[in-house]
Amino acid sequence: MPTRLRSPAPWRDAESCSAAAAGVRLAAPGSVRYTWRGERMEFVSPTYGRLSFDRMFKQIVGYMQEQPEQPYHLIIGTDSLLGDDTCFVTAVVIHRVGRGGRYFYHKFRNRKIASLRQRILFETALSLETASQISAELAKNGYSELPVEIHLDVGDRGETKRIIREVVGMVQGSGYAAVTKPDSYGASKVADRETGKSSPRARQFARQRSHLERSPNGPEPAET
Repeated sequence: MPTRLRSPAPWRDAESCSAAAAGVRLAAPGSVRYTWRGERMEFVSPTYGRLSFDRMFKQIVGYMQEQPEQPYHLIIGTDSLLGDDTCFVTAVVIHRVGRGGRYFYHKFRNRKIASLRQRILFETALSLETASQISAELAKNGYSELPVEIHLDVGDRGETKRIIREVVGMVQGSGYAAVTKPDSYGASKVADRETGKSSPRARQFARQRSHLERSPNGPEPAET
């Protein structure tokens, strides 16, 4: 039976968002570029725990080989949670179309990025870099035709509508299909779950922050 996407057990250690931060070197403030420090990022599987990039890739291939006659899509999406700093989560989903799938995710914590536009650009850059790494391995292993989608946490309604054209252009210009809300569940559901954004406390924080940004006596709105 195919494995359906399901919620993993909650993290119980203090490294929930920062376990993989040592593998990433961020560029100067305001930039969305970043580089690796020699080693590929570590991922987490709700089923198999912490995995290196290579072990994650083997799980993806193994899952497809279980039922090779079925169609598959590879979905990559990144979301972020803004608090005292910014927690980014990149989700990788191998979707057996119409029959569930498996997912993996990578977390790290970064300085606070108040600008919505900069966070969305950073999310998109993380997804594109991850897609590039995985696509290279797919091509080496005979899966170059596997459809790869980048799911973006933007839509034509709300604050993100101002940046939707820019990030969709980034993704399409890199050779990938861009999927936006309400269809971008890779970013808005899977990665969202792992940032903790879907928790009651996070939703309350978001409502309070939104109210303050719109209050005449509150802080100036963040750049969008």
